[in-house]
Amino acid sequence: MFMVNGFPVDGDAGLVQLLDLAQREVMRSFADAWDGPPPAMRGSRYRVLSMVPDEGARRLTDLASVADMTKQAMGEFVADLAALGLVDLQPDPADRRAKLVSLTPDGRRAADAARRALAKVDAYWADRLGAAEHATLKELLARVAGIELS
Repeated sequence: MFMVNGFPVDGDAGLVQLLDLAQREVMRSFADAWDGPPPAMRGSRYRVLSMVPDEGARRLTDLASVADMTKQAMGEFVADLAALGLVDLQPDPADRRAKLVSLTPDGRRAADAARRALAKVDAYWADRLGAAEHATLKELLARVAGIELS
């Protein structure tokens, strides 16, 4: 048995439960990291914005690969961002069937604000956990995710 928000939960706090609870805590700190009121747009939209290069463009299919989601799901995210004026979609000159996604000036500002908020979240957790444990947590999560930190 383990406790969540003051309530007992049967069983052991396994990896899935702990990751879910940890993600919720991190997302709460993300909401608190903004300069001013948190944005109306969901964090997942900012995650997609952060995958679009500041200069140039990235193919929609490449964004889907980076996000580990289907092309159709990424297409919905990008369509929402385009409707908000944050990204621009153009046909890829190398393959007219493919779409290139680039940031608009408003999208660049939103992506920059998201990166600043993410840096604040990172600093918050480094302070809360201590530098060594924070670094260890990031290394372990990167291994679980199958990525290399640069």
